[in-house]
This record gives sequence, C-alpha cells and structure tokens, in this order.
Amino acid sequence: MKKTNLLLIAGIFTFAACDNPSFFEGGTQSKALADAVTTSNSEESRNENPVADVPRQLIKTGNVSLRVDDVEKTKARIDTLCRRTGCYVSSEQREQFDTRVQYEQQIRIPSGNFDDVLRQILLLGEEVDNLAVDVQDVTEEYIDAEARLKNKRELEARYRELLKQAKTISDILAIESNLNQVRSDIESIEGRLNYLKNQVSFSTIQLRYYQHKDREDGFFAKVGPAISKGWSSLLKFLIGLLHIWPFILLAGLGIWGLRRMTRRSEKEKEKVM
Repeated sequence: MKKTNLLLIAGIFTFAACDNPSFFEGGTQSKALADAVTTSNSEESRNENPVADVPRQLIKTGNVSLRVDDVEKTKARIDTLCRRTGCYVSSEQREQFDTRVQYEQQIRIPSGNFDDVLRQILLLGEEVDNLAVDVQDVTEEYIDAEARLKNKRELEARYRELLKQAKTISDILAIESNLNQVRSDIESIEGRLNYLKNQVSFSTIQLRYYQHKDREDGFFAKVGPAISKGWSSLLKFLIGLLHIWPFILLAGLGIWGLRRMTRRSEKEKEKVM
C-alpha cells in the first residue's frame, strides 16, 4: 500500500514539473524527476497523432451589400427567412441619410444552412454591391485545445489527490498554488473551445441593404432656387407688360382724362355756389 502511494505521489510531481518546472526548487531528486518528465514527454509526443477522421471545423463568414426597392419589405422577408431556417439577428442598426435609408444586420446561421440562406438573401436585392465569403479552418486549433484541456484536467485530478495526502503547510500551499494555476488554464482553454464551437456551429453574415430616396433639401438649400425662380418670374412679368404696353397707355390716358374732367366739374360747382 505504501509503495502504491509513493508511486502515485511521484507521478503527480512528474506532471507538476511538466506543467510548471519551478515547482521543484532543486536537488538531486528534483533533477531526476525533471529528467524523467522530459523523457516521458518525448515519448508521449512521438506516440500522439491527430485523429485522421476528425470532422473539419470550419468558420464561415459572409459580407453582403444589396440595393433593394424597399428596405422595410426586405427586413420583413429576412425576419421570415430567419424564422424558417433557424437563424437569428444578433445585431441590427437602421440609418437614414439625405439620399438613402439602410439597415445593417449581423445574422447568425446554423452552419448547415449557410449556403442556402446566403443564396436566398442575394435574391432579395435588385443589385449586389458586394459579396465576400471567408472560410477559416480551425480544426488543428480545435484538436490541440481539446488535447491540452484533457491533460490539464488529468493534472488537476492528480494535484487534488496529492493535496489529500499533504502533511505540511508548505506542501499544501505549494500544491494549492499550482492547482489554482491549472484551474486558470482550464478555464482559459474552455473559454476558447466554447468560442470555437459557437463560431463553427453558427456561421455569420454581415448584411447591409439600402434603398435610394428623393432628396429633401433643408431651408438654406431652398433659398437659392427660390430667389432664382422669383427673379425669373419678375422678368416674365415685365416682358408680359411690354406685350400689352399700348393698352396700358390707353388706360393711363383714360384715367388721366377722367380725373381732369372730374376736377373741372368740381371747380364749376364751386363758382356757382
């Protein structure tokens, strides 16, 4: 029984040295264990080979820009498409400019539906301004992360077993320090793996679609055209008066004659009085 425990402790220290060479502070025994770890790691590296039939882990990303006839109708069609194909819109922004209104959306798509959804989105546009598709193969990183996670968990289990058998405060503190570091490494690797799984499971399309609209000018933009139009109208009026100047002259003479006759009549009445 004692022999089994000694072998277990020696094995744990071997993993500890592999993960953190500073775990041992020196001495003949430490050097011997470190040499044993180096030999063990070399043999393990030669024996480990990536699994040939592992499915390819691919991250697909599309970037699409479309000109459409009606952005609101297009948005409604995209919402319907997402419900039918299991997609979801992770971010959305609507912008309105002087000459156009547009939507920008980030759509997450189950990887198996990427090509079909992309094809249907392209059919919604009157014109495709931009189309780019990027495929990133992360299979090697994925396999490496899984292997490192497995090793870290095995090392964590050995640290916990060793912690149960520690007798002195210094041993307990040293083991707990290394255990905390291993836990931190495990969380970091798990976070990266979860990210890769999410990106592989759901592809992404960065989508922009817009429509042109009639320009609505502001106050100052309307002042110039208004002045020009007013001046043009004044010139047309004056030219029109020139066309009827004889009638204006006759009307003026008639008014002058009528007023003169009126004044003469008033003077005669005053003399009679």
